[in-house]
Amino acid sequence: MLSTKSLFACTLLIPLLGVAIPAQAQERKEPQTQGQATPRQDQAETAKRTKCFEEANAAAAKVNTSAGQAQASERNSVGSSAYHECAMREGIRP
Repeated sequence: MLSTKSLFACTLLIPLLGVAIPAQAQERKEPQTQGQATPRQDQAETAKRTKCFEEANAAAAKVNTSAGQAQASERNSVGSSAYHECAMREGIRP
């Protein structure tokens, strides 16, 4: 049977090896520059999103603004649908 010192050493050593070995085995990958958006593309996408949010807010404002739960749900549904339609039309991810 193993001694107490051996068991204690194993209980400390095994988790340390479990952490150290994968960290050493992990490859260092160079950051990819392809597919990353340029600041100009980010501004264009932000402008498109802003336009879609404005359209969604306008569509939601047209729904009856009673204080009921059903009307709030209807307003949210109309606004969400309007935003998704605009995003698809503008070619951005909703």
